[in-house]
Amino acid sequence: DGRYRDLRVPTHREEPGPSRWIIIDPRPPGYIGQEIVARIDSRGAVNRLLVQLRTEQPVSPGAAISAEGARVGEVTSAVVSPASGPLALGYVRREHARPGTRLRVGDSEGVVVAPSLDPGL
Repeated sequence: DGRYRDLRVPTHREEPGPSRWIIIDPRPPGYIGQEIVARIDSRGAVNRLLVQLRTEQPVSPGAAISAEGARVGEVTSAVVSPASGPLALGYVRREHARPGTRLRVGDSEGVVVAPSLDPGL
């Protein structure tokens, strides 16, 4: 079912927001993917981040998100809010995740209205 489409494979645990709030014991026996998490922690960033977008028209999950004609992400879920209008969640390349960034979302214009939970933005 589609209940978890915002957190799907191959989503890395850092992409929806930092896992600084999740305590994982780094001692052996460890966990699957421990080496990748350690690499991301040492480099300080992932390439994609989950953001909230406000769009002019409703969009569908799977719609491309682009900037200056280049694909930079994908919509994972969307809804039409009675109070806020069309909204979507999607993963975008880190450099396009700042609030106020204008993007093309499917056939609609959109803007990043809420960043991921990454305090580095």
